[in-house]
Amino acid sequence: MKKTLRICISLIVLVSLIGCSVNTNKSYQYKFGSQIREVTPIQYDGASDFSEGLAYVYLNGKYGFIDKNGKEVIPIIYDYVAYSFSEGLARVELNGKYGFIDKNGKEVIPIQYDYADSFSEGLASVELNGKYGFIDKNGKEIIPIKYDGAEIFQGGLALVKLDGKTGFIDRSGREVIPIKYDNKYRFQDFPFADEKQFCKVELNGKYGLIDKKGKEVVPFKYDYIKYDYIKYDYIYDFSEGLASVGLNDKYGFIDGTGKEVVELKYDDVESFYNGLARVELNYKYGYISYLPN
Repeated sequence: MKKTLRICISLIVLVSLIGCSVNTNKSYQYKFGSQIREVTPIQYDGASDFSEGLAYVYLNGKYGFIDKNGKEVIPIIYDYVAYSFSEGLARVELNGKYGFIDKNGKEVIPIQYDYADSFSEGLASVELNGKYGFIDKNGKEIIPIKYDGAEIFQGGLALVKLDGKTGFIDRSGREVIPIKYDNKYRFQDFPFADEKQFCKVELNGKYGLIDKKGKEVVPFKYDYIKYDYIKYDYIYDFSEGLASVGLNDKYGFIDGTGKEVVELKYDDVESFYNGLARVELNYKYGYISYLPN
């Protein structure tokens, strides 16, 4: 009898433990399962992250868009699409021509351009017959298609190229900074993040810095101006308030006013980081700091 009682008690405890384990496991599985589910068949040859509620998908050499429920909202018919929607529109390519569609797949700007950039600050650069200009979201030509090259608008300005020279225009097409510079850089290399930022430009083989209004902040006398990229919301020309410059194979630093605060005497320098900059002199290396007066 006692043996039977012990067996019954053991069974009850065992069932209780199993029950707790099962309940706990079911609770965990339910929670986990409610967060992860396969919303689309795993069938695409490629896909992007979601942006503005949509993601592009790639299948059999064509592109289209799906929503977060996996619904194909824009047919997979295009030869190329922008990685994401920008300002409500996506750039698409079909039969070698570019245009724009909205999130419903409606062609809001005809697929007629030789090339097009995504919209930025309400305008997109387009190419037609080897020339560039800008259109608005209705497809209206805001800035004439007359330039040899054009970059996206950033901070109210866009870099344009004409007859081998570069300058900057505003959203009305007004030439804010004369098209006279010899830059060989992409616009992203020297954007205007705000009024405190400068643009590295080249003129007659020498480098200087200009501000957003085209004012010469640093004279055009340097063979080289080097600056580091800070990978956050903007790209800054200066690191910790200073930019390294070179002249006649010697390097030093200038501040935001163009003043040479570190003599150009080093064979090489790195940008300031945490208050120190590595320098090279006569094949030897060391570090310098800078404390303004």
